[in-house]
Amino acid sequence: MKRRCKLLNDGDFYTGSMWRYGFPLWGCGVFLFLLGTGAGLGVEAAADHASDEGVLVDTARVGLFRDAAGRGEVAGLEGLALCYFCGKGVPQDFHKAFLWAEKAGKKGNSTSQFILGCLYYDGKGGVKQDFRKAHEWFSLAAGQGNAASQFYLGVLYSEGQGVRRDDREAFKWYSLSASAGYADAQDAVGCFYDQGRAVKRDERKALEWMGRAAQQGNADGQFHLGKLYGRQEKWKEAYHWASLSAKKGNAEAQYLVGMMHMGGLGTEMDTKEAVFWWARAAKQGNQDALDMLRKMGKEDLTKDPFFR
Repeated sequence: MKRRCKLLNDGDFYTGSMWRYGFPLWGCGVFLFLLGTGAGLGVEAAADHASDEGVLVDTARVGLFRDAAGRGEVAGLEGLALCYFCGKGVPQDFHKAFLWAEKAGKKGNSTSQFILGCLYYDGKGGVKQDFRKAHEWFSLAAGQGNAASQFYLGVLYSEGQGVRRDDREAFKWYSLSASAGYADAQDAVGCFYDQGRAVKRDERKALEWMGRAAQQGNADGQFHLGKLYGRQEKWKEAYHWASLSAKKGNAEAQYLVGMMHMGGLGTEMDTKEAVFWWARAAKQGNQDALDMLRKMGKEDLTKDPFFR
């Protein structure tokens, strides 16, 4: 399962540069770089989400960061990197974000090291995609306990990107990240237990870890949990979690919810609802959903503007 990079709320940053320079905060987050639940969004989408959900920044406070950066203070370097990444208080500029993050990252700042890993992972900010470089920066941040970097090390080892594929190493990093509460990693650990990858297959542990991710609103976790409950023929639970994931836009969950409506599993039998969800999934390229629509002569629904 290939993913693209995102940034995550970083607790050290909360008590560091943003707090120090007086940024007003919303909720418990600082900059939220949440791509949702493994939907495959890239750096731009993560930054857009951060702009909507994260921190209110004005140009005066960006000036404080510049002053601090001019004195070589890591908090200022880190703050500028994040502001340019999000386009808060300054025009969004991934290249400048890279330059400031590189300065802070070389000083050992884990948030900036993670940003650098993300930019190399996606090939943004004026650098070519380089999984080895991404691995290098993620490793530095992960060694400092950065849960998001630990997760992406797991991805690199799981996919064999920039490193030799190694399921045991992937599971190690996923587990560290999952134990720190990172939802994508919790889902990944659940999938490893479900598939028996690097560990003995264990449905109970799979349900436990997928459930932790699902409870955090992770769409992948909700889908996998629903799918596993379906295999156990616990249809009401299966429909509950799959439908939550489907509403968040997970195409596989949308296909599954359509099938459950078609068969009356965990919900009322409803052909119209089944077609509705298949059309949404097919619009995202889900071949199984498109095949079902074709069988019912409904494939033209995917051209409806409603499903764009």
